[in-house]
Amino acid sequence: CVFLLKFNYVTFWLGFLVAVAIWFVTNRKIGELFKHAGLFTAGFALTFLPYVVYALRTESLGAFFREYLFYNAAYAASVTPAVDPSLPLVKEFFGVGGFFFFIGCTLLPAITVITGSVFVLRNADQRFKLGYILSFSLLFLATYLARVFSFTSIPMTVFCLPGLIAITRYAERALPKLRLRGTVFMALASLAVFLYTVGDNNLVVFLALERTDGIPDFREEIAETVGEGETVLELMSLDSGIYTACGVIPETPHFYKPNIDHAVYPDALEAQYEVIANRETDYAVITLVDGKLLGAYSETEKRYKEKMLQTLTENYDFIDEYSATGFQAHRQYHLYRAKRTVAGQ
Repeated sequence: CVFLLKFNYVTFWLGFLVAVAIWFVTNRKIGELFKHAGLFTAGFALTFLPYVVYALRTESLGAFFREYLFYNAAYAASVTPAVDPSLPLVKEFFGVGGFFFFIGCTLLPAITVITGSVFVLRNADQRFKLGYILSFSLLFLATYLARVFSFTSIPMTVFCLPGLIAITRYAERALPKLRLRGTVFMALASLAVFLYTVGDNNLVVFLALERTDGIPDFREEIAETVGEGETVLELMSLDSGIYTACGVIPETPHFYKPNIDHAVYPDALEAQYEVIANRETDYAVITLVDGKLLGAYSETEKRYKEKMLQTLTENYDFIDEYSATGFQAHRQYHLYRAKRTVAGQ
């Protein structure tokens, strides 16, 4: 199941598996090793083979490996572009949420993981210590040697669990007369969940900055224009929630442009270009920041986006401009409608 969700996080289990295998070998229990390896393989097959059967029947197995493995490898290897410090969001984020982000997503988790690691290394048996060290090291490398965002550290929270247990034990020893085990553990666990969900994704900061000032939501305005049964495609940007507002299921798998250089992963923009070149969608939306097209990762991507914009204006008519609100107030959304041929009128 982990492999189907995030293949690089298999490294967490690999560390403990290696430790168990070493224990079997050093204790000359080779037969037991193969027995347990067979059971483990059978469990993997039990969860993985049904999906393979489904993928073969739907002829999607090739797409799965291409998009899941190649796309994620390209995403992890790509670099994050420099952030324009003039953006209001960046200014407000570092002014309002920077301290909260550091405390919630760096300092407290680090203290918890360190406390738990010390607790494990002092109290666990040799097998668990070896597995813990290998698992921690491999998962750390898989997490932080790839493309790093705040939320990429979430898998490391599994190592907060020993820390929560350790802190609970220390609290019991410090205050033996109070029955704190359940209370302390639940309080710490709740704090950890909060920090690594709401805090780690900056939702508190975003909600604090979300001021609409009475301006209608741009998604709802676009949805009022897009008629029932008509299609819309958001070009050259991440999904802004327009599809949900319009009640539209995108007809192309490349319904958004991921944060990967076009030179590394050209599939998304090339697929979107074909859609607008052939007028296969009724409406198209582009995102601008302070009146300018979204930035590009490279000159290659910049030129391709300019080519797409030219093709868009040749095949689609500009309908209207809509402004975002709150922390996205610096963004504008331009709506285009496909030009109708004489035969289609």
